[in-house]
Amino acid sequence: MNKISFLLVFIIYAAITQAYENYQIDYNKNFFEQYIFAYTNGELICPKPNNPKVDGKLRTEFAAYLEGAKKGSLKYAYYVSLGYLNGFGTEVNNVKGMYWLRKAVQGGYGPARVTFAALVMYKKKIFGDLITNPPTEKEMMNWLEEAAASGDSIAKLGLEVIYLDKNEEPYVFSLAEPMAKKGYAQDQYILGNMYYYGLGVKIDYLKASYWYKQALKNDPPLIVSGMMAGNLMDIYTKPGYVNPKLALYWQKQLDQIIKIHRCEI
Repeated sequence: MNKISFLLVFIIYAAITQAYENYQIDYNKNFFEQYIFAYTNGELICPKPNNPKVDGKLRTEFAAYLEGAKKGSLKYAYYVSLGYLNGFGTEVNNVKGMYWLRKAVQGGYGPARVTFAALVMYKKKIFGDLITNPPTEKEMMNWLEEAAASGDSIAKLGLEVIYLDKNEEPYVFSLAEPMAKKGYAQDQYILGNMYYYGLGVKIDYLKASYWYKQALKNDPPLIVSGMMAGNLMDIYTKPGYVNPKLALYWQKQLDQIIKIHRCEI
């Protein structure tokens, strides 16, 4: 066994098989806020929001937040917007979702500005028809930069995604690496992708597998966990890295993640 093969086997088997425990909703806490938190952090949550076990309480809580938004609460306006955009406690309604998001943005609510900037700049094809007279790109980038400078990890992630879209990989790496080393799973995922696909760095499957596995330790699992497990499985089918046992290991992990994503376990 050569040195690289030995290191690959050691890295994989040194990791404990991930058993996720924290993706189920806590029935003793506010349902609506738990779904919002999972969405903003890119994490899986079960059961699905339309499940009869949670649907009734979710709708009651959403209605209470809607009343708070109508009374002028910027935080509630922001939460209501995410409820409409994702179908948490209500039916999906992008028009109403963007209406309440703009309300929160116009009131200067920081998290709403971060979300709005990301939607406009990264998902313009989806929400473009619902966005009239948006702030300039410079203004929205300033929102993200200011929030990121104040320690907002979601704003930093938004910058990483936007700059990746702009093909400015070296800057993305400079943002993602420190956050990944601090344990932020989304940044670990981005760093893993950069090494796996060779985005601004040389393809390095050892480093890609390391950062993917760090991100996969996040409990609850990230929404993108299946993609990472699939890429890890693929690594061990590539010339020079072929290892049927490790490929099978990550296939089993992928199967588990898919079941969690479907809320089947």
